[in-house]
Parts: sequence; C-alpha cells; structure tokens
Amino acid sequence: MEDQEMQKMFLAGSLALIALLVFLWLRERRRVKNLQAERAELLRKLSDMEALPQRLAVSRAVIRGKLLEALAPILPDFPFPYPERIVYIGGTFPVDYLIWDGERIIFLEVKSGSSELNVNERRLRDAIRRGAVEWVEYRPALGQRNPGEPTIEIVT
Repeated sequence: MEDQEMQKMFLAGSLALIALLVFLWLRERRRVKNLQAERAELLRKLSDMEALPQRLAVSRAVIRGKLLEALAPILPDFPFPYPERIVYIGGTFPVDYLIWDGERIIFLEVKSGSSELNVNERRLRDAIRRGAVEWVEYRPALGQRNPGEPTIEIVT
C-alpha cells in the first residue's frame, strides 16, 4: 500500500511540476511578445524621429512658398506694376494669379526654391499654350425680365 501511495504522490508532484513549467513557459512567451511589440514601437518612433528634420524642412518650404505666393504682388521685383488688375485665384485652382495688363490676360503661377509645376499646373500651362482658351458669357434666365432659356455665348 505504501508503494501505491508513493506512486500517487510522485504522479501528483510530476503533474504539479508540469503545470508549473507550462505556466512559466506561457508567462515567458507573453513577456517576449510584449517586449517584441515594445521594440517595434520604439523602432517606429526612432524612425519617425530620424525623419522629423526632413519633414520639418519640407513643412518650412511649403509655408515659405505659401507666404511668397500671398506676398508676391507687393514684392519689389514683382514684374507687373498694376496691383488693381491682379486677382488671386489660387488655393484649389492650378494657378495663383490672373492679371489683366490692358492688352492681354496673364496666368501667373508663383514658385519658390526648387519647386516645380504639379500635374494640374502643367496641364493648364499646356492648354494655354495650345490656345485652348475660351470666353464664355452666361446670362441666367432667372435674372431676365421675361425668363425663358438661359443664354450662353462662347467666343473662341
């Protein structure tokens, strides 16, 4: 009987030891996964910090460009001396200023530094060079005394 009792105690001790080892292994595995996640996050932050000077330089260049774009008509070297005939149309339109010098219409894009025309700005420039420009006069029917059809006159 004593032999059976010893076997039961040995089996219980073995199971307890196995359970402890499985518990420790699972805990260590979770700790390693957490450390790996923390390491990945730290590497991402380090990468962001390394890229920060470049992002700040680009941001400064964009701000400088926007400022020059807004101030262009009052700068001493601005090539058009008639500010009353200069209209800012920039923002979402692919050109910054529309200028009427009394004889011609000028589309003016202000660029600073090494910036280049974007796709839409190049398309507009090319359309102007091709002569793909029209005058359109639109008279809504709503504003007429005898409302009928709106009238549109297109001069090419």
